[in-house]
Amino acid sequence: MTAKFYRRALSAPRVACCPAVEGHRLGLSRRMRGLAWALEHRQYLQRLGVPALLLLMAAVFALVYLTGGIKYVYVHSMYLVILLGGFLYGARGGMVVGLLAGLVLGPMMPLVVATGEWQEPESWLFRCGFFMLAGYLCGL
Repeated sequence: MTAKFYRRALSAPRVACCPAVEGHRLGLSRRMRGLAWALEHRQYLQRLGVPALLLLMAAVFALVYLTGGIKYVYVHSMYLVILLGGFLYGARGGMVVGLLAGLVLGPMMPLVVATGEWQEPESWLFRCGFFMLAGYLCGL
């Protein structure tokens, strides 16, 4: 940040407005204004987050099932759901989303759909642990 930025910020009149508008007036980037908007509307996003996360988990379950099962790479698309859960609900919420994701892609999903071969418990429990770790780290 330059001295010009700080001078403008300190000399600007204070107007009660949302952080996104205030950030625009101060010359913040679009990304920072978006973050300010997300922080201001956090409760609204959290209320929308639960059904959205459940819908996304169901979509990833369908994607993995229709493409042949856990054996293939599509299982990693669940990380997007877990990262979103950690961002919206913090470390504990990220762990809960990771646990749910591990259970959705664990005992409920066959290793290979065509043969009906099920996963070993060690395999899906290990994946579930990593999903929980990813959600926790994203929520920090």
